[in-house]
Amino acid sequence: ILHSACETAVNGILIIDNEKKILLNNRRMEFIFDMPYEWEKMPDQARLNRLSEALVEPDELETLFVSLQARPAAVHTAEFHLPNRRILECLATPFYVEGQREGWMLTFRDATDSKLAERRLVELAATDPLTRVYNRSAFYSLAEIELGRSKRYKRDLAMILFDIDHFKQINDTFGHRAGDQMLETLADQCRANLRSSDIIGRYGGEEFIILLPETNLEKAEQIAERLRQVAEEIRIPNQRGEAKITLSLGVTRLVGGADIALDTLVSLADEAMYCAKQGGRNQVCRML
Repeated sequence: ILHSACETAVNGILIIDNEKKILLNNRRMEFIFDMPYEWEKMPDQARLNRLSEALVEPDELETLFVSLQARPAAVHTAEFHLPNRRILECLATPFYVEGQREGWMLTFRDATDSKLAERRLVELAATDPLTRVYNRSAFYSLAEIELGRSKRYKRDLAMILFDIDHFKQINDTFGHRAGDQMLETLADQCRANLRSSDIIGRYGGEEFIILLPETNLEKAEQIAERLRQVAEEIRIPNQRGEAKITLSLGVTRLVGGADIALDTLVSLADEAMYCAKQGGRNQVCRML
């Protein structure tokens, strides 16, 4: 009866005992995680390993299990991301037999549509209205999350802070509308040359800041140099002539989960940007 009830459920179900032995799962769960036909015949640990490998962050399932062991009587929630960009909500509930806790039931719900709708609403409140990149407050919130992930999984992370050189001259010479068009165009070009996982925000005025997850210093410098070159090619036609710009860019990085605060990382990027300006502008500098 229990097996039949699980098979009619719209969510994926996985029931495990206290030792992480799989007691029951339904076909919906296998479908969500895209498990192969032979999955049911594998040893329990191998089956759990395959579930972990199906996630973008394989350690996330084991992290949930650690939390279950630490607080066995609590109801736990987790969010998992699949390579196909689907987002799963997991609810882990302990179950009891004759008053004794015997394990947990994990249910997996495809929450992609609701999560994306939530994010769109958040983005509207978190986006700079002119450039459509994150505002400073939103950038800091997202950057703190990525920084925490970098430290937890000991992954590299990099940051770029850049400023438009002599931007006041653009406004004075071509007018503020041309200045706004330049900021809009620059932001669009930056987005076009960054990955979807990268986070870009308007730091203030003509300054922008970028967080690059899973990126070492060498790669970050290459990205910064590409943005510098892209900016040089921007032209804003105007009745007073053609507006163009250069950038001064500062790059820094966090290696393998080192314990560095976000403000410290931003300060290092700011120092690197200052060095680029002192060195003659229109260049990339690093600060470690």
